[in-house]
This record gives sequence, structure tokens and C-alpha cells, in this order.
Amino acid sequence: MNYDGDKTSANANYFAKVCESNINNTIDNIKKNNSILKEMEEAGEIKIIGAIYNIENGKVDWID
Repeated sequence: MNYDGDKTSANANYFAKVCESNINNTIDNIKKNNSILKEMEEAGEIKIIGAIYNIENGKVDWID
């Protein structure tokens, strides 16, 4: 992840990018290491997507 700003948890923009990067890395690892789920997704039986849960407002943001 390339980011040129303040790289601390006090920077909400950086924190959001780190969270999204972590989710994308996890999805990539699932597809790489779980051939059954990867095949199911490729066959259209499931879709592997990520989400971020906001503990302040209870909202879930889905990442496609």
C-alpha cells in the first residue's frame, strides 16, 4: 500500500486505507489457500467479499 501522509492511527484516512488493504489481503489469501471456496466462487456459487463494521454507528460497509 502506497501512502504519503501521516502513518498513524490518528490519521483517519490512513487508518481506513490500512483496514481496506487488510481486507483485500485476507480475501486474496482465502482465494489462494482454499481451493474449494475459490472454485465455488469461480462457478458462481458464492461470492467472496469483505466488509468493514463501524463500531460507532453499527453500519457495515461492503467492499466488492
